[in-house]
Parts: sequence; structure tokens; C-alpha cells
Amino acid sequence: MRKNCLEPSGYPRAQKRWGQHFLIDPNIARKIARLVDIHAGDRIVEIGPGQGFLTQFFLQLDVSIVAVEVDQRYVEFLRQRFPNNPNLVIIHQDFLKVDLFELAGTANSLKVVGNIPYNITSPVLFKLVENRFLIQKAVLMVQKELAQRIVAVPGSKDYGIVSILMQTFCSPRWAFSVSAEVFRPKPKVESAVIEIFFKSPYAAEVDDVSRYMRLVKTAFQQRRKKLRNSLRGVVDFSSAIACNFDFDRRPEQISIEQWINLYKNWIPPEKNC
Repeated sequence: MRKNCLEPSGYPRAQKRWGQHFLIDPNIARKIARLVDIHAGDRIVEIGPGQGFLTQFFLQLDVSIVAVEVDQRYVEFLRQRFPNNPNLVIIHQDFLKVDLFELAGTANSLKVVGNIPYNITSPVLFKLVENRFLIQKAVLMVQKELAQRIVAVPGSKDYGIVSILMQTFCSPRWAFSVSAEVFRPKPKVESAVIEIFFKSPYAAEVDDVSRYMRLVKTAFQQRRKKLRNSLRGVVDFSSAIACNFDFDRRPEQISIEQWINLYKNWIPPEKNC
């Protein structure tokens, strides 16, 4: 690794292209490690381990960890920092292209953890939802504004597409806020840690995640319009009215149960949103 690519501390320089902002507060790292709630047989998948600041706390717990890092410089750095550790597998790959079924192997369950770059948070969340049957829990550091949207309730200004995605297929919980001061380089926004449990009373009601989300996105394309207008041509209003569904509401006013009822009862299979 070339010296001019290193910080004075000896770490590779953070690069904007990867959205790299590294946690430097050990107290925050310990809190995250505790939230993961390690048990025998668990396998941890860490997204973007970077300098290995969080990785080191999991290795102290004697748990199997797969660290997925897209930046070759940090792959080399991690291999030098944690040489020949039998509990650590370092994979040089974009997490969005990783086969989680292959990573799960013989483990009882996967637990996913990471300080997620803001520019890929939404696709990461969707990938986790798609692979929810392999994952027991995730503990993620994300942009605070996004965390607020994930846990938002119907009728609030933050309630939207990502709220409905996560609350339909998972049970997300706000854990704690994180100041921008505990990262290097310092980001321009605040962060938060969320817990995501991959069990939901609603998940079994939806047999096609993509189609369900197309319905939701169609409604939210015109957020201020009533559903009667935004879903015209998509929903069978005559059937819906017979079931006393109120289409004079806006999409942010619709609960998860009501979205599922729309999907199950009033979206003809041939209408692909």
C-alpha cells in the first residue's frame, strides 16, 4: 500500500466515492456490539468494516464474522491488522452483489451489522428484506433522517415508502442517535443506530415483495393526491368501496394492515403497477 495513500495514523485515506466515514468512538462500538446480542452458532456479516474498528469488538467475543468490504485498500489493511484469525473471513466484494445464502452456510442464523454509507442505504435495506428468511437481526448505523423514516407512524410527515417496506417485512426499532463528531472524516449529517428484527406479523401476507412495493411507490409518486386519484387504473374501486375502504385519504395516512388489504384484495394479478 503506497504511503501517500495513508493517513498519518497509518490508515488508508477515506474516499468520497465509497461514502466512507469511520466510527472512532469505542463506546458507540460497544453499544452496537451489545445490541447484536451474540449467541452460540450465530454468524455475523459486517457490511463495510473499513478500518476494523467495530470488527475488533466482535472478534473479542469469539464469534464467526464475515466482513464484506468493497475497497481493496481496506481489504489489505484488515488482513494485515487481523492476520490468520480463524473467526474472521474477509471478502472483497460489493455487499449488494453478495450471495447471503452462501454466506449463511451451516450457521443457525445471520446477524447483519454495519455503518452503512448513506448513498447505498436504500438498496441495502431492500436486499436485507429480500433475504429476510436467512437473517435473524440487523443492527445498522444509518443517516438519522432515514432512521426516522424507517420507524415513522402513519399520518406523520416521515411516513413513506421506506417506512412501509421495513414495517411490512420486519420489526424495526430506534436504538440511539449518534453525533457526527464520532466519525472521521466528520459527515455533514447526524446518524442513528436502528435494530431490525426479521419477524413481522404482516410478512406472510405478501407473496411478491416487488409487486407490493410497486403498488406503494405508485401511490407515493403523487404523495399529496388522494388514493382515488393516484391509484386510478390500478385498483378496482368498485370492489374496494364495497368493502368500505376510504380512498379519499392520502398514502401517508394508510396503515400497514390497510396496504396489505389493498395488495391482497384489490390489485388484479395482471395489473403490475
